[in-house]
Amino acid sequence: MSLLFTLALVLPTSSAQEKTKEEREQKVVLTLRKENGEYGTSAFSFRYETQDAARHKNAVDLVFNRCGLLHINAHGGMKNRIADLGKAEFAKVEKAPEKGWREECVRPVEGHVYYQVVEYGEDDDRDHLKFAVKFVVTKIKDDTVELKWAVVGKRPAMRDNSLDGENGAMGQCGGEHRER
Repeated sequence: MSLLFTLALVLPTSSAQEKTKEEREQKVVLTLRKENGEYGTSAFSFRYETQDAARHKNAVDLVFNRCGLLHINAHGGMKNRIADLGKAEFAKVEKAPEKGWREECVRPVEGHVYYQVVEYGEDDDRDHLKFAVKFVVTKIKDDTVELKWAVVGKRPAMRDNSLDGENGAMGQCGGEHRER
């Protein structure tokens, strides 16, 4: 008795493989963090593309803190940096600026585009991660900042962090301060 198996391989078309520009662009709303403790919706992880603490475990790349600034290095080992490109055309931003970098925080301005390098760990570390995102502040209202964001270039695959412990949350700023 012989069995004959037929394997049909269906390949997606190129249009199905490539995401449209609108699918690559994502929106997020950050709420002002008023207390110490959990980030809730005041933070976002570009690494894990979420505000869900169960998924990002406080490995966040952007925190809208009580001081009114967007903080970009929320836990140890991070080397993020950010540049305010002003009222640039979001769709045309494809490379890092040469100057204007900040290493701690930046004031959100409605209509401004920001370029952020997300980097964690050392070059020779198995957990080293580096990629770039761009975002535009689409609306500032009351205690919220709305963003539209997208990865610039290629985003490396994220390793599974399900066995990792949770990072601590950053402390609150003492009050208003300058961008750094």
